Amino acid sequence: MAGNRVPPLLVGEGLRMRAATAADAPFILSLRLDPGKNRHLGPTGADLAQQVAWMERMERVPDHRYFIVESEAGGPIGTLRLQIGADGHFGAHSLILAEGAPRGAAMEVARIVYDFALCRGLAGGRFETRTDNLRARLYFERIGARLVTDDERHCHYEVTAEGMRRFLAGRRGAVAAAR
Repeated sequence: MAGNRVPPLLVGEGLRMRAATAADAPFILSLRLDPGKNRHLGPTGADLAQQVAWMERMERVPDHRYFIVESEAGGPIGTLRLQIGADGHFGAHSLILAEGAPRGAAMEVARIVYDFALCRGLAGGRFETRTDNLRARLYFERIGARLVTDDERHCHYEVTAEGMRRFLAGRRGAVAAAR
């Protein structure tokens, strides 16, 4: 297996994303089993051993990393799966934030991922959500992605390197103005 081009730690302003371990399985499962958070995700069972086994299988997938999103204080506040495709695009999937996650956490996750992608010279990113997941669709548009295809079940979005740069410039400007 080739080396993993997704590092085990990505750090932003106030949040960090670290590689998930088997010890994180109860937290991940709690998010996956939350009816308010999982209605747009694939079904999962309540078996902790199955969650750990799935995580172990994902660790062996080249250029794929399952992250725990942590607050500045170090507590887990969410999850994200990130992968790099052979075509030089990344995929970011299943961002789930816990109740009580800091305001703006989803935008900071996008900033962290975009910083990483641009530093690695990736061509852009791809996202998918279910058609009825309006919240995710609005999020993708806010982070500069554009709808490229949709059908009765799924919407597919893409962001270019230029779109990531525009998003980051806007975010940095907002941060600088707030200080």
